[in-house]
Amino acid sequence: MKSLSKIVLAAALLTASCTTVTVVDEHLVVEGWIEDGGAPMVFVTSSLVAEPHTWNWDDLSDHILNWATVSIDDGEKTVFLTGTPREDLFPPYVYTTSKIKGEAGKTYKLNVKYGKTEVSAVTTVPAKQELKDISIEEGGDGYVINCTFDAKPGSRYKFFSKRKNKDRMFVTSYLAMANGDTDPGETHMKVNRGYDLMAQERYKMGFDPADTVYVRFCTVDKEGFEFWHQYEELTLFSRNPLVPVTSMVKGNIEGGYGCWIGYGASYYTVEIPEE
Repeated sequence: MKSLSKIVLAAALLTASCTTVTVVDEHLVVEGWIEDGGAPMVFVTSSLVAEPHTWNWDDLSDHILNWATVSIDDGEKTVFLTGTPREDLFPPYVYTTSKIKGEAGKTYKLNVKYGKTEVSAVTTVPAKQELKDISIEEGGDGYVINCTFDAKPGSRYKFFSKRKNKDRMFVTSYLAMANGDTDPGETHMKVNRGYDLMAQERYKMGFDPADTVYVRFCTVDKEGFEFWHQYEELTLFSRNPLVPVTSMVKGNIEGGYGCWIGYGASYYTVEIPEE
């Protein structure tokens, strides 16, 4: 997709608190995923412009699209998703269904229609993979989680984390990505705390003592890997901590913005020791 200066995703990528929002040339923004063995999750919003002035979270509500028609075709059947409020997610409205679940190796076509606009995307769910080892290490900014796995040619990997009773949803663990094509073999990776701007606390990379941390280790399709790589690169070098991403992140949504990602996900629970 083309890069549009100052236009940001109104989906889970936009986590800001001090900007003025002005809509120009509105487009559909779709962010969704389907895991091996999991139900599809799709967020549908509209694009917006962020300017450096004060606004509040209520301004975003107009960009959450509650009446879209969302469907998934797995090559055998087409299933329509139902929109439902979810306060544990952001945006707090998701399209999902229990009538279809991801299956490794299978391809899923997503179609989203809102008004006269219709967009689509295709993803193939990769097979999930297990970690070889997981351990805890204390650092200067708290605890980090060390993970070891075999990076296989043709596979790409991404880590997410979620703190029990602190994070509403899994957030990306920055720089915790690997490409088996460029660096195959045994891989050691540090999983740090993701940067969630919605959290009402000072950010630090390490986890706190007594945290219960859920680690989500994913194999990811090529488009999803590129999507997260660009997002994290933009965030890392951003000069604006409140709106770190102010240009469009390349995705695979035909006719709109965002990304439809296939994951093979394995989950782990890590107990950080009390001091």
